[in-house]
Amino acid sequence: WYNRNNYFSANDWFNNQAGIGKPFLNQNQFGGLMGGPIRKDKLFFYAGYEAIRAHQQTPQNNTILTAAARNGIFTYNSGGVPHSVNLLTLRGLSSIDPAIQTLLAQVPTPDKINNSDVGDGRNTGGYRFNQRDNQLNDNVTGKIDYNLSPRHAISGSYLWNRDDSDRPDAENDYSLAPKVTNPTHANLVAISWRWTPTARLTNEVRGGFNLTSAYFLSSQQFGPYYLTGAVFSDPVNEFQPQGRNTNTYNLSDDAAYQRGRHYIQFGFHTQQARVRSYDAAGVVPTYSLAMGSGQLALSSRNLAGVSSTDLATANALLATLGGYVDGYSQTFNVTSRSSGFVANSPFVRHFLDNSYSFYAQDKWKLLPNLTVTLGLRYQLPGVVDEVDSLELSPVLQGTAEQTLLSNATLNFAGSSVGRPWYNREWRDFAPNFGFAWDVFGDGKTAVRGGYSLSYVNDQEILAPETLLEANSGLQGIASTTGLSNRVSTGLPKIVAPTYQVPLTVADNYFDNPFNTVGMIDPNLKHPYVQQYSIGIQHQFKGTVLEARYVGNHVVGAYRAFDFNQVVINQNGFLPDFL
Repeated sequence: WYNRNNYFSANDWFNNQAGIGKPFLNQNQFGGLMGGPIRKDKLFFYAGYEAIRAHQQTPQNNTILTAAARNGIFTYNSGGVPHSVNLLTLRGLSSIDPAIQTLLAQVPTPDKINNSDVGDGRNTGGYRFNQRDNQLNDNVTGKIDYNLSPRHAISGSYLWNRDDSDRPDAENDYSLAPKVTNPTHANLVAISWRWTPTARLTNEVRGGFNLTSAYFLSSQQFGPYYLTGAVFSDPVNEFQPQGRNTNTYNLSDDAAYQRGRHYIQFGFHTQQARVRSYDAAGVVPTYSLAMGSGQLALSSRNLAGVSSTDLATANALLATLGGYVDGYSQTFNVTSRSSGFVANSPFVRHFLDNSYSFYAQDKWKLLPNLTVTLGLRYQLPGVVDEVDSLELSPVLQGTAEQTLLSNATLNFAGSSVGRPWYNREWRDFAPNFGFAWDVFGDGKTAVRGGYSLSYVNDQEILAPETLLEANSGLQGIASTTGLSNRVSTGLPKIVAPTYQVPLTVADNYFDNPFNTVGMIDPNLKHPYVQQYSIGIQHQFKGTVLEARYVGNHVVGAYRAFDFNQVVINQNGFLPDFL
């Protein structure tokens, strides 16, 4: 058991300045292990538990209004002389917009201002407070070993992990307990059966799964919309949920056979990965408060001698209290290939990746003082896929480069529509070689060396997923600025953008000139690592001296290449700057 607390700790300097107590901390870490026989020489168990209970706080500093600003009175300095102007009266408003009044009721009152680290010191100030930042962690381990007979042994393991954390870093409101939390859980099960039919042959079958989840959840109850751009910190937490489930299933069969000078190993491995990810960012309609081009903004004629900084603050305060809306934004996602854009639906994807491998290896005692190892693994890598083919990829026209530089057609890609993201690789052979040589046969000088080639999982799902999601079309954003509305006198309805698949690259550029187009190499090769080493070891008068060289070389690691590089030589652009 271990405890850490803040009893003897100093306070945060800024908390001291603001007159706020030191953040609370009381962390307990504890655990235990237990193991032994259940049935003598037959059945054994092992169990372990470790936990962390961290009850703590972290300082937050948000912006709130002064008493005068809360009533529409703006204060600024001109030539060292303070001026106060009622902005609501200046714009002919009799009161604060009712929707804004509802928000203000959730904002701490002006007497809570305790610092000037944020705000302008006249109309807005800082409200510093300690916010909960707890962490709850549990790790459970259990293992059972059962010797069924001299030829059969069964083993099973279970691991459970829970890590539930507050996320004050995702907060913009005034809650003492964060509305955003991050529960992360994992369940791992592994079972094996070892069979020894003869003194020369051993076979072990092992299987299991690892089920993990990581969520970013919010307890904020959103209405039909929320507002951004207020001159004070929003009491509505603007973070929207996201998360993922990653489930991995493994099965292997490994055998070992001893005969004469040969020790032969061979087997089969497979891994099946399933990932579900979701992200609700942007799906709740957002209306921005500002005195934009559609509103009659204040100018220096309205506020004599005002500085440009103070004028911007005055307009922000007027837009906030008057509920003046300049723009809106909402993200729309598809829920299937035929759904079109659906309001209030998160971005959801289901990925899978299946890989297989077979191997054989012989450790051969070629001479009394020389052992050689030779092996070969055949890798059958998976082709990453989205179960519902909810990714877009250009339809191949010639080479990949020619396709990317053309007005290619973007269409659904995935096995369910007969368009795999790339072709399966059938020729991934991975050899390995090693030797150990007792140079003089006296056990004092040894030379060892080896080489291996291994295919690796280089972000096998994330890399191609990220590239294909550069192709717009399955997520649409409806946004505009220059509105002339007020919150309580009628917000404009947000209309979903036009959904069109298939579409061309030109269609995407017309919609947004900053859109990009990307595709995966149809003949994508899987990356591999070459490892090699050579070393010598010598025993001299009770001391062992050793020198070794180890090398590592990665080939074909995934990367993105831009075929549409900026041209600066042929068009004379560069010489203009020389």
